[in-house]
Parts: sequence; C-alpha cells; structure tokens
Amino acid sequence: MNFERSFNKALLEGDVEEIKRLSSCLYETYSRLAYQVAFSILGSEEGAKDAVSEAFVSFLGHLNDVGKIKNIKYYLLSSTRYISYRQKKKEEATLSYEEDSDFFLREERLSETLDAIALLALVKKVLTKEEITIVFSHLEEGMSFREIAFSLHESPNAISGKYARAIGKIKKAREGTL
Repeated sequence: MNFERSFNKALLEGDVEEIKRLSSCLYETYSRLAYQVAFSILGSEEGAKDAVSEAFVSFLGHLNDVGKIKNIKYYLLSSTRYISYRQKKKEEATLSYEEDSDFFLREERLSETLDAIALLALVKKVLTKEEITIVFSHLEEGMSFREIAFSLHESPNAISGKYARAIGKIKKAREGTL
C-alpha cells in the first residue's frame, strides 16, 4: 500500500473516514517496527510505547504536511528514533526531586536559585512558547539546532535564527531596553 498517495488523495478529497482508516492501517503496519526501534534505544517497554505513541501523534498532527513527506515509514521511524534519544537524554540528565531540592535550597545556592527564578520569569514574559522551547531544548537538553528543527518540522536555519532572536530579546530585557 502506498500510504503517501492514499493520504494525499484522502486529504484532497476531505475524506475523514478514509483518513481515519489509513491512520489505523499505518499504525498496524509500522507500530511494531517503531516499537523495536524505540526499545533498542530506551530498553524499557513503557518508554518505547510512549515514544511510538508520540511519533504517531506527531505525524497525525502534521497531516497537512503529508504531501511534503516522501516516505512515511522513514518519517515515522526517524521520529521514533529522535523521540527515543530525547527521552533517553532526559532520563540520564534528571536528578531526583530530593537531590534537586537539597541542592538548590542550600544557603550558598539560595541566591543563585532566586536569580534563576527571576530569569525564568523574565524569559516567560518576553519569549513566545516556541522560542522558550527552542532555547530550553538547546541550552538545557543539549539538542542541536538540527534535532530541534526535526522535532518542530522546520529547517535548522529557521531554528538557528529564532534562537538568536530569542537570546537577543532576553539580553535586551535584562538590560531594560525591551
């Protein structure tokens, strides 16, 4: 079955029932393979299921872009792989809540913690949600612009530009010129 042509035809005709049927067939066809990819990266059944679900939801959320996708199988497996690596990075970087609170509430860290809270409030005030996602993904999660671009379905150059503008906004706001 050529999912690409079938999806394009159903989208052009506005056939909601056919889109639902194709989505179901797509899941039945590729979910096991996507699960194997995710499980090989994460090593956990629950994490792999979450990654597969997120990849399929992401695909369905971008149905209008199906015409730009040359190979849906490749797209889904690449998305699953990216999501799995992102989850793995998060798991490796996460400290327990107790360790976090002990670390940040020590007297010598209290000033830094308050400064960080003030900076977060400023960031939330001056940046859009998309800009916050880009900055956080790059600085905190260590993701490259290419990885971020892939997850947001944009070009790396567009993400790089948005990142630079967001950092500029933060600097101006800290200087009080925004």
